Amino acid sequence: MKRAETAIQKALVAWIGENYLQVRIHATLNETNYMNMDMGSEKGIPDLLLFWHVDDVEHIWYLELKTKDGKLRKSQKEWASRFKKASNNHYAVAYGFSHAKELICNVLLNKKQPINVA
Repeated sequence: MKRAETAIQKALVAWIGENYLQVRIHATLNETNYMNMDMGSEKGIPDLLLFWHVDDVEHIWYLELKTKDGKLRKSQKEWASRFKKASNNHYAVAYGFSHAKELICNVLLNKKQPINVA
Protein backbone atom coordinates (compact mmCIF):
# COMPACT_ATOMS: atom_id res chain seq x y z
CA MET A 1 0.00 0.00 0.00
CA LYS A 2 1.30 3.42 -0.87
CA ARG A 3 2.20 5.79 1.95
CA ALA A 4 -0.75 8.12 1.29
CA GLU A 5 -3.21 5.21 1.43
CA THR A 6 -1.50 3.93 4.57
CA ALA A 7 -1.98 7.35 6.21
CA ILE A 8 -5.66 7.36 5.20
CA GLN A 9 -6.15 3.88 6.65
CA LYS A 10 -4.41 4.68 9.94
CA ALA A 11 -6.41 7.89 10.38
CA LEU A 12 -9.67 6.14 9.49
CA VAL A 13 -9.07 3.25 11.90
CA ALA A 14 -8.32 5.74 14.70
CA TRP A 15 -11.41 7.80 13.84
CA ILE A 16 -13.69 4.75 13.78
CA GLY A 17 -12.24 3.59 17.12
CA GLU A 18 -12.98 6.98 18.68
CA ASN A 19 -16.48 7.36 17.24
CA TYR A 20 -17.98 3.93 16.65
CA LEU A 21 -17.21 1.53 19.48
CA GLN A 22 -19.74 -0.96 18.09
CA VAL A 23 -17.68 -1.45 14.92
CA ARG A 24 -15.01 -4.11 14.84
CA ILE A 25 -12.24 -3.60 12.29
CA HIS A 26 -9.99 -6.03 10.49
CA ALA A 27 -7.20 -4.84 8.20
CA THR A 28 -6.38 -7.30 5.44
CA LEU A 29 -2.88 -8.22 4.39
CA ASN A 30 -1.53 -5.94 1.72
CA GLU A 31 -1.07 -7.83 -1.53
CA THR A 32 2.46 -6.49 -1.81
CA ASN A 33 3.28 -8.60 1.24
CA TYR A 34 3.81 -11.76 -0.80
CA MET A 35 5.41 -13.55 2.15
CA ASN A 36 1.91 -14.18 3.52
CA MET A 37 0.05 -14.97 0.29
CA ASP A 38 0.27 -18.69 0.99
CA MET A 39 -1.39 -18.15 4.39
CA GLY A 40 -4.75 -17.21 2.86
CA SER A 41 -4.44 -13.64 1.71
CA GLU A 42 -6.10 -13.05 -1.65
CA LYS A 43 -4.94 -10.49 -4.21
CA GLY A 44 -7.40 -7.64 -4.57
CA ILE A 45 -9.19 -8.06 -1.24
CA PRO A 46 -10.20 -4.66 0.16
CA ASP A 47 -8.09 -2.92 2.80
CA LEU A 48 -10.58 -3.01 5.66
CA LEU A 49 -13.38 -5.26 6.79
CA LEU A 50 -15.84 -3.56 9.15
CA PHE A 51 -18.26 -5.59 11.27
CA TRP A 52 -21.32 -4.28 13.14
CA HIS A 53 -24.78 -5.45 14.22
CA VAL A 54 -28.18 -4.08 13.22
CA ASP A 55 -31.23 -5.79 14.69
CA ASP A 56 -29.21 -8.89 15.64
CA VAL A 57 -27.77 -9.23 12.13
CA GLU A 58 -24.03 -8.89 11.69
CA HIS A 59 -23.09 -6.71 8.75
CA ILE A 60 -19.76 -6.94 6.97
CA TRP A 61 -18.46 -4.08 4.88
CA TYR A 62 -15.50 -4.59 2.56
CA LEU A 63 -13.93 -1.15 2.21
CA GLU A 64 -11.21 -0.39 -0.32
CA LEU A 65 -9.29 2.81 0.42
CA LYS A 66 -7.79 4.98 -2.30
CA THR A 67 -6.39 8.46 -2.49
CA LYS A 68 -8.71 11.04 -4.07
CA ASP A 69 -7.26 10.32 -7.50
CA GLY A 70 -6.41 6.66 -6.85
CA LYS A 71 -7.34 3.88 -9.25
CA LEU A 72 -8.30 0.28 -8.63
CA ARG A 73 -5.72 -2.26 -9.75
CA LYS A 74 -6.76 -5.16 -11.98
CA SER A 75 -6.79 -7.59 -9.03
CA GLN A 76 -9.02 -5.21 -7.04
CA LYS A 77 -11.48 -4.86 -9.94
CA GLU A 78 -11.56 -8.63 -10.31
CA TRP A 79 -12.21 -9.08 -6.58
CA ALA A 80 -15.01 -6.49 -6.69
CA SER A 81 -16.58 -8.14 -9.75
CA ARG A 82 -16.79 -11.46 -7.87
CA PHE A 83 -18.31 -9.84 -4.77
CA LYS A 84 -21.76 -11.24 -4.05
CA LYS A 85 -24.07 -8.71 -2.44
CA ALA A 86 -26.31 -9.98 0.30
CA SER A 87 -28.51 -8.15 2.75
CA ASN A 88 -25.75 -8.09 5.32
CA ASN A 89 -22.55 -7.74 3.30
CA HIS A 90 -21.44 -4.72 1.37
CA TYR A 91 -18.57 -3.40 -0.74
CA ALA A 92 -17.44 0.16 -1.41
CA VAL A 93 -14.43 2.14 -2.52
CA ALA A 94 -13.63 5.31 -0.58
CA TYR A 95 -11.54 7.99 -2.28
CA GLY A 96 -9.75 9.79 0.52
CA PHE A 97 -10.30 10.13 4.27
CA SER A 98 -13.24 12.54 3.98
CA HIS A 99 -15.07 10.29 1.53
CA ALA A 100 -14.52 7.26 3.78
CA LYS A 101 -15.87 9.19 6.80
CA GLU A 102 -18.91 10.30 4.79
CA LEU A 103 -19.69 6.73 3.71
CA ILE A 104 -19.31 5.44 7.26
CA CYS A 105 -21.44 8.21 8.77
CA ASN A 106 -24.18 7.63 6.20
CA VAL A 107 -24.25 3.94 7.00
CA LEU A 108 -23.83 3.94 10.77
CA LEU A 109 -25.67 7.11 11.74
CA ASN A 110 -28.57 6.77 9.33
CA LYS A 111 -28.55 2.97 9.28
CA LYS A 112 -28.47 3.08 5.48
CA GLN A 113 -26.73 0.34 3.57
CA PRO A 114 -23.44 1.20 1.89
CA ILE A 115 -23.63 1.94 -1.79
CA ASN A 116 -21.74 -0.72 -3.67
CA VAL A 117 -19.28 1.29 -5.71
CA ALA A 118 -16.36 -0.11 -7.69
